[in-house]
Amino acid sequence: MGFGAEVLAIVAEELFGGLKCPPRRIAYPDAYTPSSPSMANSYYPRVVDIVNAAREMMGLPQKSEDELGIPRDGPLDIPDKSFTGPF
Repeated sequence: MGFGAEVLAIVAEELFGGLKCPPRRIAYPDAYTPSSPSMANSYYPRVVDIVNAAREMMGLPQKSEDELGIPRDGPLDIPDKSFTGPF
């Protein structure tokens, strides 16, 4: 029921015959949003998840963050270093 679901629905309805593989949804799990950093790191999709989903759709093998050169910069539930609240 979010933006991504609507985009996938439109693509599937309008362009399904022209797709080389079915669309893939990368979203939050169907669970409450965690409030601790250790749980948040397992909850939020990461860049490597998105890249590997795209690679899988293209028939390429998955790679690790190190192989892809993706840095790990702390907790995933903090947008960036300038974020100071609301808690």
